[in-house]
Amino acid sequence: MATIDSRRTDATNGLMSVTTSYLKFWRLDPTSQTYTLVTRIDAPHAGGVHSISFQPCHRRNALLCVSTGRDRLFRVWELQSVLGAGPNERFVWACRATCGYRNVQPTAAAFSSDGSTLAVAFGGAVTLWDPAVCARPVGVLVASADTPKLKGVAFVGASSFVAAWSDERLDVWNMLTGSVWWTLAMPIQSVYVHPRSSLLAVAAYQVPGSSTASVMVLSPSSPTPLLAIQHPSGVEAVALVPTATKLGRSHPNSEHAKPDPLDSNTLVVLTPSGLISVYGAHVDSKNKVVPSVQGRRMESSAFKDIFGMQKPVAAEAPILANAQVRATMRLVRSAVQSSYVNAPFHVLPPVKSLYTQFVTAQLLP
Repeated sequence: MATIDSRRTDATNGLMSVTTSYLKFWRLDPTSQTYTLVTRIDAPHAGGVHSISFQPCHRRNALLCVSTGRDRLFRVWELQSVLGAGPNERFVWACRATCGYRNVQPTAAAFSSDGSTLAVAFGGAVTLWDPAVCARPVGVLVASADTPKLKGVAFVGASSFVAAWSDERLDVWNMLTGSVWWTLAMPIQSVYVHPRSSLLAVAAYQVPGSSTASVMVLSPSSPTPLLAIQHPSGVEAVALVPTATKLGRSHPNSEHAKPDPLDSNTLVVLTPSGLISVYGAHVDSKNKVVPSVQGRRMESSAFKDIFGMQKPVAAEAPILANAQVRATMRLVRSAVQSSYVNAPFHVLPPVKSLYTQFVTAQLLP
């Protein structure tokens, strides 16, 4: 796991504001289910880090990670062995390569499913690199001269397609032909590329400024949606979550019996108000797969963003009976007027039961 700690100091006394960032690599301990810090890199990029992405790899000693920064560079980090062997072996993350492209700031990066190709978005172009060398790009994909600034790029599963999107359009490239396979020219709000299968979930607005968003699940080989949902309350983000079981059905609205994307996935939609809608598939009485939806609101605050959601706590039963509380209050009144509460803490009632009497005794007549 990799995390970015970033702090920005405000400009005061005529000085320029400074952004300090730290790139931290962590390792999961399967026994304790906790993460331990492996390497901390101070200021990996001047001006801060824009994005990070890991290379898919099944070998522990051959891991790569790419980071893009606001210094118009991207860096490839490698996990290296520095001490011992076997159970005493120690690892550290070190910079393997630093590259740029035409002095343009990179905005996103992604590895192919086999880890052999690295795609980095620079402005409106998608550059392709060999992560083992990173000397120069092995290919450049540009849809048109007026392509807007890209904000995301991803390889679609194990297929030969690459998706690149901006605020205005989504382009799907075919790596075998080196050309744009199809384009979705709509205001794009969110794009999610499935990590295992060749599916994309796209949230877009047909009319800019509209509150109704179109949520579509597509295959990279065709711009025709496999599933389309109109979401009236807007969309902040979308995701496809793999499910444990498969229904083995086809989409009921498909004339050619195309696979239903909800057959083995769950579509999750997050609205700007914090409401999460979950779309899944179930079999109805006519033996057809139809989507079902469930909603749950997520209350958002700065405290919850930092520390997460708090588990609901069951209401506490009254600790003391009313008669016992009144008897204790008489003890408290006398104790407060003398030298506060001198009784042992284990015999006192909860503070919330003493608060009214205690404050009243402190007030001057």
